[in-house]
Amino acid sequence: MSDLTTTPTRRTYRTRDLLTLSLPMMASFLLEMLIGLTDAAFLGRTTEEALGAAAISGVLFLTVLMIGIGYSTGLQAAMARANGEGLDGEVGRLFRSGVVTLLFFAVIGVLFCAFAGPSVFQLWLDNPIVARDASDYLFWRGMGLPIAFLCAALRAYFVATLRPNVLTTSAVAMVGANMLLNYVLIFGWGPIPAMGISGAAIASAVAEVAALAFFLREVRRTPKARRTIWGGTDAPADWGWDARTQKVLFVLGRWVMLQEAVAFAAWFAFFLAIEHLGAAELALSNVLRQIGGFLFLFIHALGSTAGTVSANLLGEHREGEISGVVRRGFLLSVGLTGLTVIAFSVAPRAVISIFTDLPEVVNAELGPYWMLLLSFVPGVPGMYLNFVLASVGRTKAAATVSGCSVVTYVAYIAWLTTEASTLTQYWFSDTVYYTTAGIVATVFYLRSPWRRKG
Repeated sequence: MSDLTTTPTRRTYRTRDLLTLSLPMMASFLLEMLIGLTDAAFLGRTTEEALGAAAISGVLFLTVLMIGIGYSTGLQAAMARANGEGLDGEVGRLFRSGVVTLLFFAVIGVLFCAFAGPSVFQLWLDNPIVARDASDYLFWRGMGLPIAFLCAALRAYFVATLRPNVLTTSAVAMVGANMLLNYVLIFGWGPIPAMGISGAAIASAVAEVAALAFFLREVRRTPKARRTIWGGTDAPADWGWDARTQKVLFVLGRWVMLQEAVAFAAWFAFFLAIEHLGAAELALSNVLRQIGGFLFLFIHALGSTAGTVSANLLGEHREGEISGVVRRGFLLSVGLTGLTVIAFSVAPRAVISIFTDLPEVVNAELGPYWMLLLSFVPGVPGMYLNFVLASVGRTKAAATVSGCSVVTYVAYIAWLTTEASTLTQYWFSDTVYYTTAGIVATVFYLRSPWRRKG
């Protein structure tokens, strides 16, 4: 047991407190999301093929990235529990052991993006230009995986210790760097040649470095964080691979790793099916993915916040307060997501034109857009509860929710490929996914042990 043990401070978590805790996380998710949004917005001023290739390649990259993100979710849950018990030394030990494993995953991911990914595109895509662009994008994004995984570990630490405001500063640096580099590298500037889709990927990878620099700056300037992560003069930090700790982290994180990887693999299958419809349909689907991601940030932030607070309450043996926290977070999620969906319903073509000026995309039929907005009716309860379950440590339940949802999602898409289906019908698949998630997540939540004490 570490000698860095402190006495936990009891605090309450009202609706206002949850909103205060989640706002920095929302800002961070939004700013990080701007990486994909700016990539789409700049590439939307080039060609349909580049915009569509970024969608397919971006989802395959996220499939690899989510293995590390899933592991870091388990790491976050373990650190949050230790933080609730006031065990700073245990938080640091968990963090350091997690970083070693994440860097190992990053090396495997780099090799996949450099060698296996392009073969997948050549085999499955009809359009050779889309396949070439997708391969270039995946290669350069993959080179940034080690930095991205280090950032994931540091985000998990700051969220677990209830300091999500730190995420905002790092995300501002990352997005600022990405926007500047996107313009310069995609279109060229002075002696720098126009690199197109490769430039977008390089910009995104380099932007992660800016985020990492701000995380490390925060660790260095905060005594508690510095002591927890790096160790004190009397107890230097041990960065070795700890089998006992890894067993705990894999029990917590393995299901989220599987959940996220399978979920994004299913989304990759979705975009493969869309690619066969044509370049314009694929380009529009990339735009819709960015819009949906923006709407999703409220659910993600509030669900993760409620789950992390619940994990801290478990550590403080205050299980009876968890149901109230989850309920208040859910109402906030419904309100914020609902208002945003209404706002996006007012001028759909104006929203689409933010990302592209390609006539075939801006003037496309709006059925898929309305299907996207409709999907958030079941999406809010389903995914909110799933984030709560994952963040509180019930990662196997969260993975089961995702697994059941993916099965129905892929079955629906497979059925569509046997018919003369439209893009609108394909985008109804999100509603199928979220409806399944809502049913299964509700069952698991109602059966959670703390419900008996709520």
